[in-house]
Amino acid sequence: MPTQVFLCRHAEAEASAQGRFCGRLEVGLSPGGVEQARALGTALASASLSAVYSSSLRRARETAALVAEACGLGVVETPDLAEIDFGELDGLAYEEAGTRFPDVYRSWLESPATVRLPNGECLDAVRARASRALAEIVERHPNASVAVIGHAGPLRALLAAALMIPDEALFGVAVDHASPSLVEWLDDGTPVVRSLNARPRASRPPRG
Repeated sequence: MPTQVFLCRHAEAEASAQGRFCGRLEVGLSPGGVEQARALGTALASASLSAVYSSSLRRARETAALVAEACGLGVVETPDLAEIDFGELDGLAYEEAGTRFPDVYRSWLESPATVRLPNGECLDAVRARASRALAEIVERHPNASVAVIGHAGPLRALLAAALMIPDEALFGVAVDHASPSLVEWLDDGTPVVRSLNARPRASRPPRG
C-alpha cells in the first residue's frame, strides 16, 4: 500500500476574513465552516487515518480538531503548513490592496511565482517549507493514510509540484474549503494525484 495523504484546505473562515488577504491572521471558522469541517471528518472517517496534521493557524486547527474527532485521533500541529505570509497586505480587502500596492497586487494575480510580498514571503519560500513538512509526514507514515489540514497557498504549491504544472498555472488548481485532494506516494517516491478537490457534502448548506 502506498502512503496516502489527504491534502485538505481548512473550512470556511468567519465573515471578518472573507474578501481580504488572510495569511497569518488568527480567525476562526464561520458557522458554515464548522459544518464543512464536520462533513470533511465524516468523509475521512472511513479512510483509516493514522494521523491528522494541521497548520498552527486557528482556522486550520479548528478544522483539524473536528476531523480528528470524527476519526478518533489527535491533532499534530505543524507550523510549516501555515498560509503564506502576505506581509503588509495581510488583512487588507482585495480592493484596498489593489489601491495601496497596485504593482504587487497585479503581480500576485498574474505571476505569483515572481513576486515577493512586502515584508512577507515569496512562493518559493512557501513551497520549500510546505514541501519539507510534507516529506517528513510521508516518511513518518509509510504505507499509511494521513490527513493534512492546511491553506490554499501551500496546498496549491504542493499539488502543482505533484502535477508538474508551471507556477503560472497555480491559480488554476482548485482548492475549495474543506475539500480533500488525495496524493499517493509510490515506493520510488513518486507522487500520484488520485483525486483533486473532492468536496464532501455538508449536512446543511454553509452559512455566512
